[in-house]
Amino acid sequence: MKSTCILCGSQKISLLYPEKRQKQSATFPHRSQGYYKITQSSGVRKNILRCEVCDLIFQEVNLERSEILDWYVLGQDDQYLREFKNRVGNAKRILSLLSQDGTGKRLLDVGCSTGILLCAAKEMGYDIYGIEPSKWAVEYINARLGFENIFCGSLEDYPVQENYFDVITLMDVIEHFSNPRRNLEIIHRILKPEGKIVILTPDIGSLMARIFKSRWWCIIPEHLFYFSRKTLKLLLEQTGFTVEKQMSIGRTFNLSHWAYKVVGERYKPFIESSVLSKIPLHINLGDQMLVVGSKGGIYA
Repeated sequence: MKSTCILCGSQKISLLYPEKRQKQSATFPHRSQGYYKITQSSGVRKNILRCEVCDLIFQEVNLERSEILDWYVLGQDDQYLREFKNRVGNAKRILSLLSQDGTGKRLLDVGCSTGILLCAAKEMGYDIYGIEPSKWAVEYINARLGFENIFCGSLEDYPVQENYFDVITLMDVIEHFSNPRRNLEIIHRILKPEGKIVILTPDIGSLMARIFKSRWWCIIPEHLFYFSRKTLKLLLEQTGFTVEKQMSIGRTFNLSHWAYKVVGERYKPFIESSVLSKIPLHINLGDQMLVVGSKGGIYA
């Protein structure tokens, strides 16, 4: 393999899981549909590679950053909105690990989607800011939530001064970056000294990932990097952060949502008509990793 590891610079790269082919889109040759959906993955998954030196795992994707970003610009997903209340509750539980009171603090949510975490942060007193490439999601925030300070674009293009934010969150986002190192360097620059970074991402070192291997539900085309606790901690330390907490975290959704994730679109009407569909259920399979870190010295 000719790839180079972004974590240790090694070119000792081996194949972990071979590519998985599906029907492709004429608009996006690497996808099976014309836009990104949060709740439904699709498209061509390329080879999953592993660095033999540091164990970083990543997808073999030869696309420019602009090509990847275009996919998210068109993204929309009405199904995602069905669990809005539960998603806000999940976000509150995460933010409560920092503080119950965000008064006087600026929080930036990178990849803020339809404003789920921003709703939770606003209720907790934070001054909220968001970055989101999806035009559909930003229009939803503007029309339904009325939040200001939402930038429609990417972190790399975000116009903001250094040492500005007290908290920066990335909820199910870092695995989508084409270059996580570059994005963490930007975050380090715009975060205040001793500011907090909060990352939620699938844990490829978890028991579920090891059992299911290439069939693990988080191995999907949209995920370009797969971190373990070890590799994410190392990347954060290399970009100037001190890791303070690493833990697995569960989520609460209605039973209908969990069923939809298992059986998909075909049985959706039956699932939603069930008397059990609105029962909330908390599940923690141990394969979702929450990491809290703080900005240390000046990144060099």
